[in-house]
Amino acid sequence: MQHLFDKTLSEGKKITPVFEILNFNDYFPNESTMLLQLGDHTERKTVYINHAFLLPQLPLDKFAWINVAREPLERLLSAYYYTFDVAGRGRTRVEASLQKETRKGKCGCDQLEFGDCIEALVNNKCTLPWRPQYSFFCPAPKGNAVTKSCGSEEAIANIRRMYSFIGLTSQLPLSMDVFAKMVPKFMSQFPTYMASGSKNHFKQHALTNTSQKRVLSNKHKALLQSQWPHYATDVAVYKEIERLFWCKVKALGF
Repeated sequence: MQHLFDKTLSEGKKITPVFEILNFNDYFPNESTMLLQLGDHTERKTVYINHAFLLPQLPLDKFAWINVAREPLERLLSAYYYTFDVAGRGRTRVEASLQKETRKGKCGCDQLEFGDCIEALVNNKCTLPWRPQYSFFCPAPKGNAVTKSCGSEEAIANIRRMYSFIGLTSQLPLSMDVFAKMVPKFMSQFPTYMASGSKNHFKQHALTNTSQKRVLSNKHKALLQSQWPHYATDVAVYKEIERLFWCKVKALGF
């Protein structure tokens, strides 16, 4: 989406109404920071882009929340390897992540494939540390906490009430078509850009010995399902997102 909006504005395409982009890299701000970032932009045509939680108090007749969800296992794989992705994050940030893993000692996963990391954490009686996807649909924290979590029922309620649409990475071209049909003034070029712009940037990196394999053995899947406390909930919420996705697709006549 960010690339689309940037490209649309830089090429001088006629957009009615005119909008501006607010793009922030301080991921998962708390409620007060998020409101400060929006500021008086809430009265103008604005696209706010960030890794952020919800602000349920914003009036839904003025705001549209949109997101794209990923199958939970695929998402964990992607997020894990992105931590060590020099091409995507830069050498400095990756080196910092590697040092952080080293400092964790037996509960770190420096130089390990994702499946081996799961096994090592379980064998060493370490908590599987990964943030569940459903937590992204929780309200932003009010205090200084950088993370926020709510129950699956609240997350699903927020998804049903707050979100205009949630796409699926497994159905990305169709998701972009739905976005374009829902808000054509902003996204009329979305399907064209998405179809021609998708690339896979995940490769083996010099800083790690990982091969970036995107598969897990049945053994490691079973460990993840039994030992990661959020697994069942994350899957249940994702299934509800899938159901709502196909309902929207059908309602729009695709």
